[in-house]
Amino acid sequence: QNNIYAFIYGLPYTKIYKSTDTGETWNTIYKFNYKKPLDTLFRIAHCDVVDAGNIYMSYLDGISLDISSDSGKTFIRKGFKVRSRKAGNGISEFKMLNSRIGAIATGDELIVTYDNWDGHKIIPYKYKLSGRPFYFLDSTHIVISKTFGYTDELVICDLVTGTWSDYYTGTPIDSTGFPKGMTEIVFVDDSTGFACGGQRYEGSGQAEIDIMWKTTDKGKCWDIVFENKYEASFEATTIAFEGKAHGIAIGDFGKILETVDSGKTWQYITPNEDIDHTIAGATIIVND
Repeated sequence: QNNIYAFIYGLPYTKIYKSTDTGETWNTIYKFNYKKPLDTLFRIAHCDVVDAGNIYMSYLDGISLDISSDSGKTFIRKGFKVRSRKAGNGISEFKMLNSRIGAIATGDELIVTYDNWDGHKIIPYKYKLSGRPFYFLDSTHIVISKTFGYTDELVICDLVTGTWSDYYTGTPIDSTGFPKGMTEIVFVDDSTGFACGGQRYEGSGQAEIDIMWKTTDKGKCWDIVFENKYEASFEATTIAFEGKAHGIAIGDFGKILETVDSGKTWQYITPNEDIDHTIAGATIIVND
């Protein structure tokens, strides 16, 4: 409990830091100079920590996964024979359900494992999907957004049969003429989850309306619990909860929203006024 991992890349190192005291102190558990072997994969994208032993890193630069089973001391790289990053494909999202079951969503397909990436199966998309956000409904089903940031419609994939079907039809488009879009989904128990995102406004290309959703039935239905116009801004793109009551959503340019009452209310936090320390350019994972 109280373990936090920070994944950071910056010339010329990829580093993993770990805290065992809720962020009071940090130790470097992994440091790799990717310039020496001329490694072309170094821009960390999506990472996961299943437990203290099993750590995973994916990258923006290619469709590969670095896997550690010794607490981050060493990593083994796993590549996948799909359409390449140079050809326009790439990892959109990566998640592990447990130490054996996990999935990678690319721009073209789901890549799924049931044996901690010793083997995998590839499931092509039926819809024109962006690959994120997604979540495991259970060990044999994944629910995924149709388009990142531009819709809150969700579809479901049966990982055994590879079949797809609609799951949540989304919020009807309102008088603005622009759809509401989810950017990340997180669950605090088997049925209750939250999503962050926003809505474009007047064709500016910016999501000036911040939105938070909540579900209590595994995502079959969603209620908007927060909606606010925040001009000259972008939507929150990442959300996490500590327990069921305390949640944080963050976005570009220092945007932070917080709830302490299970999503009933959300407040904006100004980083330089309300938070003593911040970390930029890092992927943070809390592992209980």
